[in-house]
Amino acid sequence: MTAGLDIINLLDFTLGVVDVEADAGGLSALKRHYVNQVKENDFGIDAIYFSGEFPSVYFKAVPDFREPVLKKLLAIQRKIWNQGKVPFLYAESPVEIRIYNCYETPRNLTKDADQLELFQATKQAIDDLNTLKEVFHKTSIETGGFWKQDEFARQVKNETRVDRALIDSLKQTRQILYKKGLPLEVIHDLLLRSLFLLYLEDRGATDVRLYEAKNGYFEVLDDLNITYQVFDKLERSFNGNLSPVTETERNIVNHGHLQQIKRCFWPNMNSLFPDWRIFDFKVIPIQLISEIYEDFLSEEIGEAQKNAAGAFYTPHPLAEFVLNEVLPHASDENNNYNIKVLDPTCGSGIFLVGVLSRLIDRWQMANPGKQITYDIAKQIVLDNIFEIEIKKEAIKVAAFSLYLAMIDRLEPKTLWQTVTFPYLIYDPKSGDPDRQGNNLFCMSSLESGYFEMVEYDLLVGNPPFGGRTVDKKVRAYLEKRGFGNETVEAFLHRATELCPTGKIALISTSKILFNTGNKHRNFRRFLFNDCYVEKVYNFSILRRVPQGRGRNLFASTVRPISIFLYSAQVPVQPSDKVMYCAPTTAIKNRIIDGIAIDPTDVKYLPREECQKVDTKIWKAAMWGTERDYTLINNYLGYPKLEEYLNANEWEKGVGFRLLSQRSKPTKDEEIKELPYLAAKRIVRYFTPKGNTQKIETTLFKRLGNKKVFNSPHILIKEGQKERRFCAAFSDYDCSFQDTVYGIQSINETDLKILVAFLNSKIAFYLLFLTTADWGIERDRVKPNEILELPDLCFSLSIEIKEKIISHVDDIIANQKNEFFYVESQIAALEREIEATFWEALNLSETDKILIEDLLNYQLDAFQSGQKSNAYKPCSLDDSNAYAHYLCKTINEFLKYTPEISVSASILDVHKGTPLNVIVLHLNQGQESDTIRQLPGSEINQILTKLEQYTYREHSESIYYRKFLRYYNDDIIYLVKPNEKRFWTRSMGLNDADEIILEILTVEHEQES
Repeated sequence: MTAGLDIINLLDFTLGVVDVEADAGGLSALKRHYVNQVKENDFGIDAIYFSGEFPSVYFKAVPDFREPVLKKLLAIQRKIWNQGKVPFLYAESPVEIRIYNCYETPRNLTKDADQLELFQATKQAIDDLNTLKEVFHKTSIETGGFWKQDEFARQVKNETRVDRALIDSLKQTRQILYKKGLPLEVIHDLLLRSLFLLYLEDRGATDVRLYEAKNGYFEVLDDLNITYQVFDKLERSFNGNLSPVTETERNIVNHGHLQQIKRCFWPNMNSLFPDWRIFDFKVIPIQLISEIYEDFLSEEIGEAQKNAAGAFYTPHPLAEFVLNEVLPHASDENNNYNIKVLDPTCGSGIFLVGVLSRLIDRWQMANPGKQITYDIAKQIVLDNIFEIEIKKEAIKVAAFSLYLAMIDRLEPKTLWQTVTFPYLIYDPKSGDPDRQGNNLFCMSSLESGYFEMVEYDLLVGNPPFGGRTVDKKVRAYLEKRGFGNETVEAFLHRATELCPTGKIALISTSKILFNTGNKHRNFRRFLFNDCYVEKVYNFSILRRVPQGRGRNLFASTVRPISIFLYSAQVPVQPSDKVMYCAPTTAIKNRIIDGIAIDPTDVKYLPREECQKVDTKIWKAAMWGTERDYTLINNYLGYPKLEEYLNANEWEKGVGFRLLSQRSKPTKDEEIKELPYLAAKRIVRYFTPKGNTQKIETTLFKRLGNKKVFNSPHILIKEGQKERRFCAAFSDYDCSFQDTVYGIQSINETDLKILVAFLNSKIAFYLLFLTTADWGIERDRVKPNEILELPDLCFSLSIEIKEKIISHVDDIIANQKNEFFYVESQIAALEREIEATFWEALNLSETDKILIEDLLNYQLDAFQSGQKSNAYKPCSLDDSNAYAHYLCKTINEFLKYTPEISVSASILDVHKGTPLNVIVLHLNQGQESDTIRQLPGSEINQILTKLEQYTYREHSESIYYRKFLRYYNDDIIYLVKPNEKRFWTRSMGLNDADEIILEILTVEHEQES
């Protein structure tokens, strides 16, 4: 009930608040789930504020804040912390308001309990209320204003959330027990059984019969014999599928080991409050255990092995995002619970625990008023849940999680002690054929097995991507089909054999879209021609998100990731478009920080173009617009640079590679005699000889093309120099390593023309939108990608060439002589070269805008992150330039209807306002392209309130953000986030194209 909670109205939370005691019948299925969760677990709160479908703030009315009440509030904070979802509890008495931090580790009623309080406000204190409204108002929370209040925001840390606390405790325990001599497998089994029993106990599924008259699992651990009697009962009830006890374990585990297990889950067992512990497994979501344990296991193998294998554990929000796409939550339209689902590389089972929960919800939706029974839950699992995982430890966690998910839905929960759960795990190495399941297969999904006999409706998962090394069996699978050396390609292909008639949703490395080798093209031919790809979510950019933003959903991956939604069969009515989404925004914009998918991130690409194995559309659509793609396609139609070099017999190739420990040495005395130029010492246009050094070795792994060491030559860095592509002319002989690409010719004039072109903005632009790594994984350009550039510079007139060469010579002279103010002089010369190229290539005004805006905003956002100019608030100049090109483009379309034209009004919006607005006027008696400035004072508050309604949460921590385009008679209001990147000149062109398309669509509909 919300009585006594004036704070809801005071801080404007009224719209979106749900009274916990009110009838939940009118709520969505997901909101009902969260309301029921807080009621069933007796959170003791009165109201919930929902951001979209997810809880964001809890409210509690209290009579006062004296000790008895304070104990209850600390108990509520502990439950919310264990839920791991909502960071704030707003508590209100008749005279006081307190805000509790529910991301902070719980405290008992001790002297440091006040550390859980973010803020106290006395209702009569004006200053307190002003701070409350400024920092904790709904608008501040929803728009991200709270996270800019460092005094408060720095206290709300992801590092102290329940998932991090539990995994840290598990890791510490593992390290201690390993040092005490326990094998890792025994440690994992002890921890897994303990987690399982604590879940059962906290959820009311254990009793004194199980614990041999002991009062709880922690008391059981004080007695070694009783502990193993309880473990034996677990083995009988779950048919040995849950970490059976080996003789080795019985012989080596002692009382001290069990006490350490106890401390893992009860860190303060020796404190002044022996009956109080922070972890509450009644509240900790079961799905979270799969994520925690998968992270726990992956950290054990170490970064080196993880990188080599391409391992990436699946965060719960990402698994939820995938399931929301292919298996929506239960509703009247989605109540089919007989859906056979396979995860071919299940890890710890995070996907299929979510699947089981949704299938049971669907059963309940299809059978209103009925209680699910053990037999029904068991049948849903046996009929529909299938997993394949080669790692034995991981598949045991998957079984553990599925059993828990079943038990959690049964009443009474102690029922599990009276039944025998089915075998789930099939292990071909097991010596007992009678104790085998047919659901969880401990093997590789690339092998043959009984799992091939099932006709699956849905296949989901996160297969290994592959890294520096590829397993022999995987390599054989890839070679047989002519695919590239990417482990994930094998699993994406295998999925179509295992699920030939159903839907497939798999996480993959994004590189399969961009790799340029012929074998990788073979795979793309299979995926986009032999299969039907419906959607691609490219999350590559978010891999670079710094700590503390976007909840770091991809922090554990070492490679850029994408999600592919596809099927082996083409539907009866296929779409001619592929939905492609490449989010660029990671923000703390709501209570739970996350990823915002903006309208500009979503494109609908022509399927015919996507089916071309060498298309550049994926990269262009990721960073640019349709106009960008048209521009690069125009230039990629020119003869390639490689053709010119080959025709003129220029030498090209990389430098030497140093000897590694395992490589066979190649001896060469000549290289030692040459000056050596390290890649990091190369300077754009020209590198002084003083930057070289001597090398002493004569032994190399590979020599490279030694001819490119001869001058005159161009040296091209694989990486960048101060975030810019870097090519240098050299008039002296020098050697270099294989991270440098050399081009050698006796034609010094053409070499200087080429070095000017390679350092130009247009080459920069083309390379960024077409190369496989740059802007995706690493800031590098491969040699073969340089050779794919058009040979634009060689077809210029003699007069233009002479002009460019003159500027290049001036740059070289400056760098050789190191004149005073040399940097400013070189910058001026570079601008002259750029202007000369643009004039010679006859670039249009639009072309120049596209190139400059992409480099100044999109590329800078990629390189500089949140410090980029792209994320800064708009100035009036920004709005004016955007409005100018918006109006100009629309009026060019309307030029054959002179009685109609558009003009625009821009507003002086405060830099702290989250949204910006442009008003487009049709037929207002203004001259075409007129831009008027209006005062922004009246609209700032409106925009701040409006911003909160522009978000829709798709899954935990992943949001869709709307841009508003409101039509009112002859006026169009364009409302978008107040960030420069959304109000550039090129965005004005893009938005004009969309408005024109809308006009044409309306006209077509009216005609028909």
